[in-house]
Amino acid sequence: MKPPHPLTDRGGDNEEGGGMILTEKEAQTKFCHVTMAGTVEGAARELCDASKCMAWRWHDDGSDEQPRRGYCGLAGKPEIEK
Repeated sequence: MKPPHPLTDRGGDNEEGGGMILTEKEAQTKFCHVTMAGTVEGAARELCDASKCMAWRWHDDGSDEQPRRGYCGLAGKPEIEK
């Protein structure tokens, strides 16, 4: 098993076993990777905008029982163990 990645493997508790695949509500409690890195001049640390951000990528379509989940495309595609 690979060691956890410092950006993509924090707080991603899901049945697939890792990565930061989150519901929008969960994502909105995490800091944005862009503002954390200070790559935007004058930007303060802000929380993730989830699907309102152009970097947001959907992982699944959700269902009646489960909300749709996704991840930050800037952090790379999470590797999911099957």
